[in-house]
Order: sequence, then structure tokens, then C-alpha cells
Amino acid sequence: DICRQYGVRALGRIPEVTEQLYAITTERVVRHPATVAVREAARRLGVSYPTLKQWIYKGTARTSRTAGGHHRIADSEVERLLDQAS
Repeated sequence: DICRQYGVRALGRIPEVTEQLYAITTERVVRHPATVAVREAARRLGVSYPTLKQWIYKGTARTSRTAGGHHRIADSEVERLLDQAS
């Protein structure tokens, strides 16, 4: 079965169609609602984007990465950094 072989899922079936057609797309992944982009996190923290990027590189701020390599920061990490600053 194609779905198992390629790790995809069927979006629907049309009984009138007699041929099997498959469309494979690179669907944009929906971001997790509890994470924010670095620029948004910097705004919430009251620091510049370059400052927050340096914190990330030094390991001061923990992040996850998207499939495209972009950093995302969990809301809980933003809160931790805010608490640490006060």
C-alpha cells in the first residue's frame, strides 16, 4: 500500500475515479502553538535580536530547530529567561 510505503496519509477518496493517482506535496508544517520565533521572543524579553541569538549560541537560551534549521523558543523558556532576569 502506497501510504505505508511512503509514510503518507490519504486525504480522501473519490469512488467515481477508476485510476489511482497520487500527489505528494511538501506541505508546510504547522508550528507548535507553544513556541515562538527568535525575533518574537527577543521582543517579549526586551532584548535585541542579535543579543538573543548570542544567548542561543552560548547555550544560555535553549531552543529547538525547525526542519529548515530555524530556531524556535518555547514559551516556557521565554518565561524562564524573564524570571531569571528579575
